[in-house]
Amino acid sequence: MPVVHKLGLITWVDLGRLGSTRVDLGRLGLTWVDLGRLGSTWVDLGRLGSTWVVLDRLGSTWVDLGRLGLTWVDLVCLGLTRVDLGRLGLTWVNVE
Repeated sequence: MPVVHKLGLITWVDLGRLGSTRVDLGRLGLTWVDLGRLGSTWVDLGRLGSTWVVLDRLGSTWVDLGRLGLTWVDLVCLGLTRVDLGRLGLTWVNVE
């Protein structure tokens, strides 16, 4: 059974055995999710428009800075790194 804690704007959820924790900072626009045993961490900075994802077991990291136009993907297990600077017009792919 999920345990929900509230402290001002902050909502914090612990899913216990599933090992996941979710933190929502409300008006500040930050949502942070950690899926524990699954090894994934997900961060959404809301108004700042950035999304950051790390999938530990898969070895992949994905970053999207939204308004800044940067997308960065690193799939370690596949040996792939991809960088797209969006508005700056640069796309870079490295496959090892």
